[in-house]
Amino acid sequence: MHSSTVINSALFIALFTLTTGCGGLPDEAVERHHKDGQGETVTLSLNKYTNDKTLSLFPEMPSIQTLTLDNAQISDAGMPHVSKLTSLRMLALNNTDITDAAFDELQKLKNLTQLELTNTNITDAGILKLKTFKDLRVLNLESTSITDEGLAALSDMQQLQGLVLNGTSITDAGIAHLAKLRDLDSLRLNDTKITDAAIQSLRDNQKITDLQLKNTKVTDQITDVLKGYTDLAYLNLEGTSITNDALLALAPLEKIQYLFFANTDTSIAGQARWSGIPTLIMNNTKNVDEELVFAEGAKTIESISLVNSDLTDAGVKSLLTLPKLRRLSLQGTEITDHGLNDLCELKTIEALNLRDTKITESSFANLKNLPNLKSLNLTKGQISAEAKKELGDALPSLRFY
Repeated sequence: MHSSTVINSALFIALFTLTTGCGGLPDEAVERHHKDGQGETVTLSLNKYTNDKTLSLFPEMPSIQTLTLDNAQISDAGMPHVSKLTSLRMLALNNTDITDAAFDELQKLKNLTQLELTNTNITDAGILKLKTFKDLRVLNLESTSITDEGLAALSDMQQLQGLVLNGTSITDAGIAHLAKLRDLDSLRLNDTKITDAAIQSLRDNQKITDLQLKNTKVTDQITDVLKGYTDLAYLNLEGTSITNDALLALAPLEKIQYLFFANTDTSIAGQARWSGIPTLIMNNTKNVDEELVFAEGAKTIESISLVNSDLTDAGVKSLLTLPKLRRLSLQGTEITDHGLNDLCELKTIEALNLRDTKITESSFANLKNLPNLKSLNLTKGQISAEAKKELGDALPSLRFY
């Protein structure tokens, strides 16, 4: 996918005229615009000011490949204009009023590989029409009305590699249909009612590298399946009943890069077993000081978030043993000036969040001893303008947030 470049809306009209010979789109509707090396429009993003009438002004853009219409005031009536863009490969219609009827026109987009439909009025009936998209690889149905019946229809689209079903009413029975999708690489089931049975039905889908199960009813019982996902790199188990036993069982998965276990019964002790993980997120965790001891000396941890945990100054001493720690969020913890003074021994810190803590202005001068500090998050009024200037003068690259 080509990266988009944000440009001034008024300037876009001039550019658009030069590229296509038509300045029909209103400047207030244009958010992003990108051209390829031949000066052809390949990426276009329109914003919430876009409506069906705006779409009727589309000039001929035979080369456009990516179109984003998120939050636009559009409906099925505007889809005939979109369907003229036959080179489209990615189409985003998130948070719009389109319904199943939109696919009567969108079926003309034979080259589509990615379709984003978050929070639209799509139902199982619309899913049946998706079968005509033979090249579709990524499908986002987050917060739609799709049910298990719709998943049964999706099981015939065996080319699918990425599927987002967050916030839908699907159940274990529906997920079982996805076992046919052997090329599935990314599956996101956050905020659904699925249980261990859903994951166990996907035992043979071993190409999965991205699995998100936040706020579902899964337990440690899924680990026997996850151990078979040897390429798993991204795993989100926030808000589940996962425990340290599961983390121990998953230790052989060497390709894991990101683990999310906030609001679970796991601890930093459990996560520390994953010596290759660069990020630890343990927000709202109790007994953090004791658990941090088990993470001491971890050589790959670069980022730790302990927001609203019960970390005290005693726990800071364990943080000092992490040689690569660069980003640290201590928002809402019990750390005091004494703990911050100790923390200033950790010269690798680049980003520090101290919002809603007991730290006072008297200790901020010690932050000068952090030569790599570039980002500092503080509560409004936590530091005076004079102290802020003094610290900024000492650390020219520092930015306050």
